Amino acid sequence: MINFTRTGSPLAPADLDEIEQRFGFKFPHVFREHYLSYNGGNPDKNRFVGENGRYIVHDFLPIKGSPLGTLDTLETTIQCLKIDRQLIPTQLVPFAVDPGGDYYCFSLRPDEVGAIYLFRMERYLQPERAAEYLGGSLGEFLSKLRKKEEV
Repeated sequence: MINFTRTGSPLAPADLDEIEQRFGFKFPHVFREHYLSYNGGNPDKNRFVGENGRYIVHDFLPIKGSPLGTLDTLETTIQCLKIDRQLIPTQLVPFAVDPGGDYYCFSLRPDEVGAIYLFRMERYLQPERAAEYLGGSLGEFLSKLRKKEEV
């Protein structure tokens, strides 16, 4: 089991509905359940171990306010990186960030809704190279997270 610290205020389903309406997408069911349990935060198991290497998950982005006041929210990240600056492709939704400023995203593509990617911001001009597939679902992604001392 993974525990999250420094989470945002508890959410209601209407909070997620508002994000969906504002940005025109639907959260995959497992993401809705996750955000209703944990509104962003720091996972105690924050090392992702995948086929292509190991990565650090620094923060899951909170919805409706950051507990720290300095961390961007899911809404501000989507607005800035997807709408205003158009750096992240429309089929990806950022939900977490690594220490270097790259984003963990879930897919909205009909054939892989909820699949997890790491979007490397330094490659945004080449989106086909920027997005690295990490797993088919949030559950699969979370199952591959380990504590620092376990890797």
